[in-house]
Amino acid sequence: MSKFQYLSNKLDKCVILYYNIDMSKNIKIQKIDDYILLGYDIHTRVKPVRQGAPHTHEFIEIFYVLSGSSNHYTEKMVSRISTGDTYILLPGDIHNHDKSHSSKDFLYRDILIRPHFFREICDSYYSTLYDDFAAKNIPINIQLISSNLSLFENLFMKLSNASDGERQIVTKLLLHELISAFLKQKMLQKSEQLPSWLITLISELNRPANFATPLNELLSVFHYTKPYMCSAFKKHVGMTITDYFNINRITHANSLLNATDYTIKEICETLGFLNISHFYSLYKKHFGKTPRKHSAN
Repeated sequence: MSKFQYLSNKLDKCVILYYNIDMSKNIKIQKIDDYILLGYDIHTRVKPVRQGAPHTHEFIEIFYVLSGSSNHYTEKMVSRISTGDTYILLPGDIHNHDKSHSSKDFLYRDILIRPHFFREICDSYYSTLYDDFAAKNIPINIQLISSNLSLFENLFMKLSNASDGERQIVTKLLLHELISAFLKQKMLQKSEQLPSWLITLISELNRPANFATPLNELLSVFHYTKPYMCSAFKKHVGMTITDYFNINRITHANSLLNATDYTIKEICETLGFLNISHFYSLYKKHFGKTPRKHSAN
C-alpha cells in the first residue's frame, strides 16, 4: 500500500507528494503538482543539485546544464552530463540528479511546462508531434552549443522582465525554439536514412538568407518533380514542405519583432511575405496573438 505525505513548500507554493511505486525496491517517487507554475504556462529557474529521490512530474520538464557536471539517472540509463546537455521529460518519466556525483559548480536551467500548452505548440508543427515525444520517437537528450545557451538565457531574461502582454509571446517563442532544437537533432539522427537531396533541401529551408526566396524557386534547383519532393518530404519529415518553411519564417519573424525596431511591414518584406494578411494569419496560428497586438504592448 502506497505511503504518502504532503509537504508545504512556501518558496515555490507547490505541493509535493511522496509515495512508493515499488515496495520491493523501495524507490521513492516525488510527484510534484503543477501548482509550482503559479498560473503561468512556463516556470523556470537556475538550480544547483539537491539530494532527493527519483521523481516524476505532472508537467513537461526540460533542463539544460549551464556549468559543471553531474550524473543523471533515467529509468533506462545513467549519463554523465555537462555544459550544454539538454533533456526533455514528459509526465510519468522518472529521473534524478545525483548530488554525490556532481561537481561543486554544477548548475542547470530547469524549465517546467504545462502539458496542454506544450501540446498546443506541438500541434502547430504537426498533429502527432506530442505523441512522438511521448513515444520517444524524438531524442530525449540533445547537446546545445554555447550560442544556443546564450540565445535561451537571453530569452529567459526577457521573459523575467516581460509585461503580462509580452509574456505570452516570449513564452511561445521560447517553446518553439526548444522544440525546434529537439527536432533538428532528430533530423541529424535520421540523416543517414534520408536521400542526399532531401538533406540539402532541409538545410536550405533552415537558412534565414532563403526565407524571402519563393518556395518554388528553392525547389526548382532539384532534378525531381514537385509532387515527388512534396510526397517524400511529408513521408520523412512528418509535415508538408510549405508548413515546415512557414514555421521557420514565422519563428524568425517573431525573433525580429522582439529583437529589432523593424515595423511589421519591414519584417514582411525581409521574409518575403507579400500578403500581410497571410502573415497575420500565420503569426496568430503559431503564437496565439497578432503581431499588431503584441507591438502595441
